[in-house]
Amino acid sequence: MSKNWYIVTNTEDLTDFINYGLIFDEQGFTGSGPVVNMTKDIPKGYISCFSTDNLSPALEKIKTEDENLDCCLLELDIKKISSFTAYGGFMQGNNIIYSQKQGCIQDLEGLEDINCILIPAPLPFICIKSIIVEDDNTKKKIQVAYKEKFGEKNISFKKTVSLFKIPNNKGQLIESSDSESDIGEEWKVEQTDID
Repeated sequence: MSKNWYIVTNTEDLTDFINYGLIFDEQGFTGSGPVVNMTKDIPKGYISCFSTDNLSPALEKIKTEDENLDCCLLELDIKKISSFTAYGGFMQGNNIIYSQKQGCIQDLEGLEDINCILIPAPLPFICIKSIIVEDDNTKKKIQVAYKEKFGEKNISFKKTVSLFKIPNNKGQLIESSDSESDIGEEWKVEQTDID
């Protein structure tokens, strides 16, 4: 079963991604770094992508850092990066990972026990299918910045408020069993320095 996959960010960091034509981890930012470091809980050199049913923890993280930030989602065009080797797992809101696997994105993205994929950074901006925001004003600002850099619109801009709603129940934790494979852990991925 195919899922939609998103990079969760904010409009300030998105402006940097647009200006460089790349989506990168914290190593790609100059000066003080990203406004919200969405990659500090994952190995260096990777970008985390979340399935639709796992957006809440990342959105909460942005709002915790600065409630005035405008969140946005970058929907990935999986077909453009399907052969990339990546890491997938089932991520809980507390950054605990279950069922870690390595493989091609096309093999990982449809698995039921995968709701977070780590993709090697940087990613070219052309892998983005759409930019999704919460309000029309933010959408207009991002469209202008995108058009100034890339000219023709080759991705869609959407306002989809429902994706930004954080549920009250925040999901249920996986119940652990006696099996060693069911024990949650941190990502087991070798960190990568980007030159």
